[in-house]
Amino acid sequence: MLQKRILVLFAFCSLIVTGLACETTDKNTKDNKEAQNNETAIVEGRKQIQKQINDGKRYDAIKLFQDQSTRSPDSEVAHYLHGYALKDPQKKWKAFDRCLRVNPNQFWCMIGRGEIYAFWRVADRATEDFENARKLRPQHPDPLVGLANLAEYQRKDAEAIALYQQVLAKSPNHPEALLGLARIHYRSGQWAEAISWFNKRLDIEPKHFESLELLADIYYNKTKQYAAAVPILEKALDIRPQHQKMHMFLADAYERTNEEDKALEVYERASKLPQVFFLTFYRLGVLRAKKNKREGGIEALEVAVKQRSDHEPSLTLLAQLYMQTQKPEKALPLLRRLTRINGQNPTYRAELAQAYAQKEDYANALKEYQELMQLSPENTQYRSSLRNLLEKLGLNDATYTAKTTSAVMDKGKRTILRCYRNRLKANKNLRGDIEALLIVSANGKVEKVTLGEVSKPLEDKIVQACVQWTFLLARFPQITRRVRLRYPISFRP
Repeated sequence: MLQKRILVLFAFCSLIVTGLACETTDKNTKDNKEAQNNETAIVEGRKQIQKQINDGKRYDAIKLFQDQSTRSPDSEVAHYLHGYALKDPQKKWKAFDRCLRVNPNQFWCMIGRGEIYAFWRVADRATEDFENARKLRPQHPDPLVGLANLAEYQRKDAEAIALYQQVLAKSPNHPEALLGLARIHYRSGQWAEAISWFNKRLDIEPKHFESLELLADIYYNKTKQYAAAVPILEKALDIRPQHQKMHMFLADAYERTNEEDKALEVYERASKLPQVFFLTFYRLGVLRAKKNKREGGIEALEVAVKQRSDHEPSLTLLAQLYMQTQKPEKALPLLRRLTRINGQNPTYRAELAQAYAQKEDYANALKEYQELMQLSPENTQYRSSLRNLLEKLGLNDATYTAKTTSAVMDKGKRTILRCYRNRLKANKNLRGDIEALLIVSANGKVEKVTLGEVSKPLEDKIVQACVQWTFLLARFPQITRRVRLRYPISFRP
């Protein structure tokens, strides 16, 4: 009887144990299935985010997974993908840390948080996260990638290269390992090796923007292979068509390979982007001017000067185009600005003199030529331009003097009256008064000549210029101090 009871009790216990075992098995199966679903969701989510980042739509990815993370605070997948989409390291760390509070053994969140620690150079915590991830998945290459990234951040290039090579031994086409090796060779100036690794990375993902960007930099900036840079830059712009810097590089590469029409097309396109460098408008103005599109060149250069008021090439070319289109009044303020920026540049002074002459402000034109002769006394071109103007005005550039101040003034007056008589040939009724105001230094040299106000002024720019130029050439007897002289002249036929 006792034996029967024992058998019954044993059978009952066996049923209980079997039930518990089945329950545990069911739970494990459920957990495994959930883990597989999470893994699939993470892999697909990463692909989606990476595509959006490459397309320049990172914000859209951030917003999508931020909403999911907010709606599902217990979802490790939502927290991880939100962190993966983010760019700010502090925010990424918070997202990965929330994920690990939901599931302390979440492999991808360990990797993500470790990467942030590595970026922050917190080596011990980064290593701890990567090693814990290795324990969870000993054969997975990404913990090794994390350790390699850490070594790369610490400028331990040999260690980083060895770790990346271990990753490639496990996964021959691992994109992060290929990119890491490319970056290290890029940073160390080993251009041929860097190009090779970047191309391997692009073989896996032809639209990987970072690889295209750095490869373009090697060809364009580092090795000056402009023809090779062009197709890389074009691919990069296909991915991010609003990337201003890439437009500039591509247009310049076209210019350097003598394809100005294509360069102009790129500058035209770049000038319509939301944010535009002033250099875009400068180069656009240059090329439009070269194609005889002067008004278009002026339009572009006006924008360039508005953005950078001290850019000398923009100011110079814009002033030249104004003069070519008979607008000296617009050229003058630009040229005066140039002489303030760099008063020792004779070219600016020469163009300022030409602009004054074009505006028929001969007095200021002669004054600028006089300054120009002091800057470049041996320049035959400038001296020839001055003599042509003097000949037009009936003047010369010889100084004169006399024993007394009044004698000097009278000598100058005779020259001025000859100029006036020449002007009478064109206008027999030319009459009026001019009052010359002179500032004379102690050594007898005239510093400045201006015209005072009179009731009936002589309205003739050439005679006015003659008065100012003639007295600027005067040399007075030496005096003890700087003086001001007033000399009225009446002009009657």
